[in-house]
Amino acid sequence: MTDQRSGATWRTASEAMLRAVRAAEPFDVPDGFETQEINFRFRADQACANR
Repeated sequence: MTDQRSGATWRTASEAMLRAVRAAEPFDVPDGFETQEINFRFRADQACANR
């Protein structure tokens, strides 16, 4: 099995995801909002299925 994270498609998709998150900065967080960890799952195989 090939490590999918080493592929060019995976790298391109993950870079696009990071650009999208950074483009949303600065994040306006309402007063009283509790800090919490949020995990994102980016499925490159689904996002890039038609490319």
